[in-house]
Amino acid sequence: MNYLLLPTLILGLIFLSVCGKKGNIADCDTGMAGSYCTEKTPEEKAEAALNAGDVDTAISTLEEALTADPNRYNALPLLSSAYAYKSGFDILNVAKSSFEGGGGGSTFVDTMGAFLPDITDLGTEEYQARLDYMGKAVDALARIPTSYLESNTDIKSSTKFQETLYQSAFSVMYIRKFAVRDASDQSTVTAESLQSMTDEEADIIIDSLVQAAISSPDGEGQAMGAQVEALLAEVDAQEGESRRDRLIAYLGQQEGQSSPSP
Repeated sequence: MNYLLLPTLILGLIFLSVCGKKGNIADCDTGMAGSYCTEKTPEEKAEAALNAGDVDTAISTLEEALTADPNRYNALPLLSSAYAYKSGFDILNVAKSSFEGGGGGSTFVDTMGAFLPDITDLGTEEYQARLDYMGKAVDALARIPTSYLESNTDIKSSTKFQETLYQSAFSVMYIRKFAVRDASDQSTVTAESLQSMTDEEADIIIDSLVQAAISSPDGEGQAMGAQVEALLAEVDAQEGESRRDRLIAYLGQQEGQSSPSP
């Protein structure tokens, strides 16, 4: 099974092959479908590009389709997944990871952080580009109206899971903007490095976590949402006049207590 496409399958994004009345994508490519084969939809073209490892073509194909028809909501979950892949998020392995139990926000940040790129390896510019892609993944899902999901219950749960996953990843990835190399050459967020965080950046992080908790569906998404809620509760319990102060106090409290970032 192709590892680029696997994350979308894990998330339940099943795209029907609508290549003519009786043909399918494989038949169209090989000429086996005969007169029943019609031109592939943009979603099918994007899926084929992902199978071939060409994420950029998948993204451009879906973006063009959505520019032509902004109401093509069925394309947005696949586009979101492609953006998340471009961010460097290890979707395959995080989907296998358990978010049950473990207790507290620290464990959640460590667990999610293990599947994200490292700013100390990439440098500020490249890391920001990756973070922007994760932001696009979140924004793509936000474009799907609630009314559409309510009338398409077959994709509602998987789309909500995507939203919880990507909002959580975006928040932790944003926190890791402040990571530095410690004396052991490990990437870590320190109380000192967090001082450059602005009120606006703290709001972005916390608001994204709040949305992740709100979006969580049943199953694995619910377990992840519960850990996000625990993290938010611990942040709220810190002393500080502003959200920034409480977030920095919480993250600074974790310094030296959690496993270093990979």
